[in-house]
This record gives sequence, structure tokens and C-alpha cells, in this order.
Amino acid sequence: MDTLFSRVSDEALFLQMTLGDKFSQDILLRRYEHLGRQIAMVFARQNCLKNVTDQDFIEVIYDTIFRTFRYYNLHGQKYSVFCRESLNQELYREASEKADNQIKQKSIVNLDEKFGDSDELLVCEVIEDKPTLDFSDQCDVDIFLENLSSTNSLKKRKIARIYLMHVYGYTLSEIAKKTNSSIYEVRNVVNNAEEIIHDLDTVDYRFR
Repeated sequence: MDTLFSRVSDEALFLQMTLGDKFSQDILLRRYEHLGRQIAMVFARQNCLKNVTDQDFIEVIYDTIFRTFRYYNLHGQKYSVFCRESLNQELYREASEKADNQIKQKSIVNLDEKFGDSDELLVCEVIEDKPTLDFSDQCDVDIFLENLSSTNSLKKRKIARIYLMHVYGYTLSEIAKKTNSSIYEVRNVVNNAEEIIHDLDTVDYRFR
């Protein structure tokens, strides 16, 4: 049956769909689901995503196609152009988010391996392992960490962990859950760190 409709234009199918023809909707959906899967894997490769298949994008693909059904204007551009642009935009965003999440997961696994349950690792070593500050010398590192640890009762190791997770891009709630802290404690560490960095003339704070 699909073969019979292979030569039917998208616009004709769309018009029939607006008249209540569910079969035309199914044809359009399957036609552009295939395209969506292809686009998804292109972005997956571009973002070096690991252990990801086109099925991991299927929800975004369906949501995007159904959104085009709602907003497509028959008197505007061709449906194929409209749908492709929509899929490109949404799947690019989804692939980028998946890549960011994989980076965050990898980074926090590395932090777990370094920290474990031990307090032996010096906080300055952890900070230097993922530089986010330009310190003029070791003294600046010590000043920053001492000032930060004096603002609350948390252990230095926990403070460093919270601060680094913040630098890696984790949300306050994610940090609180991972470090077994309250959101209030996490917010305090982050806010105090930013204030200390601002006040230290010898520190030039910037992301790398």
C-alpha cells in the first residue's frame, strides 16, 4: 500500500491529513521518521557520541514531526523543507545535550576515582587537575581554598567536589544529590566561591 502512495506529494498527504485521513498521516510520519533517524546519526557521529543508536532519538523525532503537522502552512514553503529544517534544529540540540551529558558523566567518574572516600588528596591538586582559574602561583590556590573553606563547615574535599561539579556544568540539584548535600549548602559554596574570586586581585577567573 505504501508503494501506491510513494508518488503522492507531501502536500497532498498533508491536505488529506487535515481532512481527517489518518492513513495519510501515517505515511507522512513514516516517511520523515526515516529521514529523522538518518539526521540523528549524522549529528551523533559529529558529536562523537558513544553507545547511541537512532532509536535513542526516536522520541524527539516523533515530537518534531507531530509539531510540523500543527504548524505547517500549505501556502508557504514545501513540507519537505519545513520538516527537514525542524528535524535538523531539534536533533542538533538533542545530540549536543547528549554529548554534554556524556562529558559530564565521564568527568564525574574521574572525580569519583580521584576522591573515593579518602581525604588524603589535597584540594589544590584537584583544582589544578581541572584548571578553571588562572592562579599566579600556589599561594593564590591556597588563599582561594582557605577563604572558601572558612565560609562554611564542610570539609575541604567536599567543597572542592561541589565547586568542580559546578565548573563542569552540573546543576545545583545534581550536585546536591551527588555529594549528599543540601541545595542550600551547594548554593553557598558556589556563591561564596564567586565572591572570593571577585575579591582576589591576584586571580583572573575564567572558564577554559
